Amino acid sequence: MATYNAINYTKQFVNVPSEKIPKGEQYGVMRVAYDKYSLAADLSAGDYINMMKLPAGARLIDATIKLGALGAGSLDVGWEGDDDGIIDGVAHDAGSGRLNNEAGLMKVFSAETLIRVKVAVDTSATSGDIELSLIYVVD
Repeated sequence: MATYNAINYTKQFVNVPSEKIPKGEQYGVMRVAYDKYSLAADLSAGDYINMMKLPAGARLIDATIKLGALGAGSLDVGWEGDDDGIIDGVAHDAGSGRLNNEAGLMKVFSAETLIRVKVAVDTSATSGDIELSLIYVVD
């Protein structure tokens, strides 16, 4: 039977002298970014909805999207360069979705990053809400 030490455990309790653990990896403050978009018209495939910006150094912990009755179709949540890096293909009629793409799980954003919803497949509704919340640590 063996015992192994994780990186930050080694830094703090094994190394002499001990080392500081990077910001956001221990005793960090969890923060929430939330925004809501209310449809005024049918959304088309390829449309984007800018939701929020995460600050440089933010480590993404979780994401939740809540959808009104938008009809058939699907949405992705991500950032420029990875449209579905956070939530990949949540169906409009699913009601909600959670972070489901490993690209976004525990991702640290090196620069301020725009988080946006991409319409993957057209909506058939002209009203309804899209609510997005992200939980992240930045300090």
